[in-house]
Amino acid sequence: SSGINAEYGVCREGEQLISFAIYVFTFDLETGRKMYLEDLYVREEHRGRGVGSEMWDYLVETARKNGCSSLEFSVLSWNESAAQFYRKRGAENLTERDGKTLLRY
Repeated sequence: SSGINAEYGVCREGEQLISFAIYVFTFDLETGRKMYLEDLYVREEHRGRGVGSEMWDYLVETARKNGCSSLEFSVLSWNESAAQFYRKRGAENLTERDGKTLLRY
């Protein structure tokens, strides 16, 4: 076992899956417990109908209920529509604010 316990939320229309979110709870030495959103996806034909907003509200509430200091995630640089979606809901660009660089090994 990797020790990582990913959780998820889904939105269905009847039997059809129209949206999902995958997230994990983690810890930051500076801010304490936080939620990391790995992915939030809404099927293209359901975008613009409030599904993403409902899923976002679910994630924010889940983070609050679990005592998280923040909900963090990354957005690919080419995905401006996703970045705009999150900014509209109050997300800050930490790359610009904190000058952090994300590295991967």
